[in-house]
Amino acid sequence: MQQRALAWAVAALALIGLGVSAFLTWYDILTPRGFCSLTGFFGCSEILTSQYSRIGGVPTAFLGALWFIVVLWLAIVVTGDEARLIYLLGWSLLAIPGVGALAYIELVVIGAICPFCTSAHVLGLVILVLAVIMWRNRNH
Repeated sequence: MQQRALAWAVAALALIGLGVSAFLTWYDILTPRGFCSLTGFFGCSEILTSQYSRIGGVPTAFLGALWFIVVLWLAIVVTGDEARLIYLLGWSLLAIPGVGALAYIELVVIGAICPFCTSAHVLGLVILVLAVIMWRNRNH
């Protein structure tokens, strides 16, 4: 796949991730606690109402939305200037500790997973994979 097409794929995935993160942020800020009816192992309520749903009072999903906004911007920049690919790759690498920590908290600490959160995590990891592919295919 050409670099430009990969960059646009990253941009599209970032838009989807932004949508998911924006929804989760909306959920966290504007909805009554326990609004999500999923419970048990696939209990988004358990995740989204836990003490881990916010960092310093800021919804974790909002931080995810910011991450996806930066990815979107970098992907668009890379379509016109491949030399800036290093920034997309570097930013995408932040998905590893972020997703790892959040997955650990969901699975080990809380004992449930949120399908919405997990979709954002998967999107972040796919973006990372595409950024690595773009880095490997870059023109030297």
